[in-house]
Amino acid sequence: MHKNENEHIQLLMHLPDPFACHRIITDKKGCATDYVFLEANPAFSAMTGMPKEKLVGRKATEVFPGIKQAKFDWIGTFGQIALNGKTICFKQYFDPLCRWCQVTAYSSKRGYFSAVFQNSGEPEKTKAAPAQKGKLHHTLFEESAHGMYIASPRGVFMDVNTALVMMLGYEQKQELLALNLYKDVYAIKQKDLLSAPKKGIYEVPFKKKDGTTLDAELSLDVLYEQHRPVVFRGMVKDISKSKQPQEALRTEGEKYKRLYETMAHGVIHQDAEDKIISANPAAEKILGRTLDQMGGKTSLDPGWKSIDEQGKEVQGSEHPSMVALRTGKSVGPIVLGVYNPRIDDRVWISIHATPLFHPKQKKPFQTYITFDDISAKRKAELALKGQLQFEKLVADISSIFINLPTDQIDDGINLALQLTGEFFQVGRSYLFEVLPQQKMMHNTHEWCAKGIEPQKPNRTHIPLHHFSWCKKQMDQLGVLHIPDTQKLPREAHAVKKVFDRQSIQSLLAIPVINVEKEIYGFFGFDSVKEKKHWTEQEITLLRVVAETIFGALVKYELEQGTRMAHQRMLKVLDSMDAVVYVSDINTYEILFINRHGEEIWGGVLGEKCWQKLQKGQSGPCDFCTNDKILDTEGRPKGAHQWQHFNTKTRRWYDCRAQAMRWVDGRMVRLESAVDITEAKETEEKIRYMSFHDSLTGLYNRAYMETEMRRLDTKRQMPLSIIMADLNGLKLVNDTHGHAMGDRMLKKAASIMEQCCRKEDIIARWGGDEFVVLLPQTAKEAADRLCKRIQTGLSQASFNNIPISAALGKATKRRSGKNMEQILKDAEDRMYSQKLAENSTARKAIIKAFLNMMEEKNIEPKSHIESMQKLASKMGRSLSFLPSEQDRLRLLVRLHDIGKINISEKIIAKKGPLSAKEWKAVQAHTQIGYKIAMATPEFSMLSEEILSHHEHWDGSGYPQGLHKNQIPQLSRILAIVDAYVVMRQGKPYQKPLSEQDAIAEIKQCAGSHFDPDLARIFLSIL
Repeated sequence: MHKNENEHIQLLMHLPDPFACHRIITDKKGCATDYVFLEANPAFSAMTGMPKEKLVGRKATEVFPGIKQAKFDWIGTFGQIALNGKTICFKQYFDPLCRWCQVTAYSSKRGYFSAVFQNSGEPEKTKAAPAQKGKLHHTLFEESAHGMYIASPRGVFMDVNTALVMMLGYEQKQELLALNLYKDVYAIKQKDLLSAPKKGIYEVPFKKKDGTTLDAELSLDVLYEQHRPVVFRGMVKDISKSKQPQEALRTEGEKYKRLYETMAHGVIHQDAEDKIISANPAAEKILGRTLDQMGGKTSLDPGWKSIDEQGKEVQGSEHPSMVALRTGKSVGPIVLGVYNPRIDDRVWISIHATPLFHPKQKKPFQTYITFDDISAKRKAELALKGQLQFEKLVADISSIFINLPTDQIDDGINLALQLTGEFFQVGRSYLFEVLPQQKMMHNTHEWCAKGIEPQKPNRTHIPLHHFSWCKKQMDQLGVLHIPDTQKLPREAHAVKKVFDRQSIQSLLAIPVINVEKEIYGFFGFDSVKEKKHWTEQEITLLRVVAETIFGALVKYELEQGTRMAHQRMLKVLDSMDAVVYVSDINTYEILFINRHGEEIWGGVLGEKCWQKLQKGQSGPCDFCTNDKILDTEGRPKGAHQWQHFNTKTRRWYDCRAQAMRWVDGRMVRLESAVDITEAKETEEKIRYMSFHDSLTGLYNRAYMETEMRRLDTKRQMPLSIIMADLNGLKLVNDTHGHAMGDRMLKKAASIMEQCCRKEDIIARWGGDEFVVLLPQTAKEAADRLCKRIQTGLSQASFNNIPISAALGKATKRRSGKNMEQILKDAEDRMYSQKLAENSTARKAIIKAFLNMMEEKNIEPKSHIESMQKLASKMGRSLSFLPSEQDRLRLLVRLHDIGKINISEKIIAKKGPLSAKEWKAVQAHTQIGYKIAMATPEFSMLSEEILSHHEHWDGSGYPQGLHKNQIPQLSRILAIVDAYVVMRQGKPYQKPLSEQDAIAEIKQCAGSHFDPDLARIFLSIL
């Protein structure tokens, strides 16, 4: 393996993210059915909670028993990658570990793949309950593909699993339990195995029952009590044949390299002197430099121009890589801004630095730097921060003009201009008043930054036609925005001269429009020292400032008692898209409502606000804000903002109210309201979806877990829990499809909801499980509810299929007991009931299927009875044992159960079937196979059901088996079924005479039918 490949392996094994490599296992058809762990880094062990030695060599289905039941097909996806040589990145929820992962997976050799798991940032799910962990341990021991045992220090077996019994050639567990580990099972002496008992992995020969030796790898774990070994736990892996994992590992270097090159992380490798010696493509892209440009550079290089989150320059010696080399400890995450020459700007990255050591060395010889580009996230944070700061600026400006005396109005406007100009770091901010009748405009107020020459004296009584180009831009675009005055068009030549004379490089002017759509003023900025571009968002927000300042001028004129100023204010309010109205604080009389409000409520002037703007009010609104906008002495005290649902329009509004003096001197409430209904509805939809199951409409698991914590109080005791598991859902899914299974789940959920009380909380816990939380409910009441649910389910059916569920309950009587334990108790009792009743429930569903087949006339009773008689004669002719005769009779009864989902139209069709219809009929063998496999009582007939339409010459379906590959009972059934069909006929086939039927059997012997069995069959007729 090359040096750079070793470096990539070291990088991946030291990654902070979980990493593992695997080998795919396929079936006869080449489809992925499982995968084996070949290597894993410490982060992967931490994620799974299993040490590396217990991962390597094991199958995914052993490590994650629930992986095949997960909603996402992990094995199939990784199989596609391993078998087709792909590299993909995707985000998915990993059910066995209850977490969201960003997965990068790659294959460099057919049949093998590697994967890196990153936290995707999605909300983490609750950790598995203790019951689930216990279930996992039980599965790993009892159902492990490797042999496992538990023994005393003297070699006495306490327990062994089935895999070890079979591995050593024994038939019964008790045979092995009766032996001594050291005397009878190990093929070497104990002293040659261990000098002292300790945890480790050894190659040990084991004695098999027939006297031969099995080469095995023994993983030994020792439990101690008071420093003495008390229990040995061993895992035995057969290594006599397979060497594939070792061979596969030889190719890992190349796979690590390819994965390293395709990672989304930026990665830089630096030597002991902090010099860069390697970088992956992601690092080159993020930093805007190639490896050739970065090679040999250190963190001290000034070209990085590194700064911290506060904008302070970062010394190279404090860079995470230098700190990791200096201290020998991992560093991060650290956020830095680093210069990217390709974009001529800084990128923001989140860095981890990891030191690497030679064996037995305390000083690191290298560091690995991993980092992510978080520029977009930081830009969003800064934008939000800027918006919040601007909102504060608007609030500060608004507060300037509240209760401002008339003689101080100019000072207030000048202060507002200063605050706005300093916020946007411009040279000047100013107000212009436009006098259309005089065809003049003049600069009324101006603020200048330090060192900037004022222009107000030069901006008085300016003829409007001098700035006709500017006015045209305002009329057309609603704003005058000039990022670069040197790039003005030729027709703006006269304006450009003025801007050059006033040293203006960039300019922004926001007009204020009256109801006649005339400009009666504008708020302007001059950038003098540098060019500046204002964003659409900034312009939108500045309109608010402009309206606030001009609003202050309106207030000033109102307080001067001028009717003209009063009308101007009303025109400004009338031009707003929001609802604005004015009402008398004492009488509630509506004195003004703008045009937008009139479109909604009509003419309401002179009416009381609570009568006309609300529905069904007999007095002032409960939420009236009059007391919130006046102080104790009846003076205005500032604006009040709130959200409100209007009962007349049935819409949500964001409202803002403040007290002020009206033109006639009385105190009024000025209120504005912005319609936020769509935003509210979206918020409610998101809230509903976050707490409800999308299929059943019940609460989901996340909500239930929150409620369990919230209600876990002394006041809610006794607190009961019921856990329910729906029976037979898999059978319904296999026979009728998942859409039908979903409808069955919804039906069961509806019944359970009807049985529960209003105060009970019912949630879909997952898959086919439900949980009911019963606050202030004793055990007896919970028992009654369980009986009510069982009764409700038993009285209902779904498509003639009985509905039933296993229920378990538990009650918390005092606050000391853990709520998770109460849930576990309910779950354990539910599983106990499910184990006791599972067989009965499955048989009831199978019986329902058989009844449905009879009702659909899929298998008439006479047909089955005739087949049973002939099958029994065949069994006797073949000297079948009673048990085999029983299997044959049961096969006759169940062989066409897969036709349960075929439509009656196809079953009863008299003419030939179409290709689509014939395909649906052929699928019945596979559906019947699934039903049998899902039912332990019938699983021993699953292969016979699957194969009963196979032909002796291989021309049958679904697998094309031939001759003795076809199970014997299937071959017998094929002859019996064909004969009875020929004699009794079908909708599309007339009955044949006995002579013709016998001739047909003879003719098909050796092609469709087993010739020997056909001869025996003809002899029994």
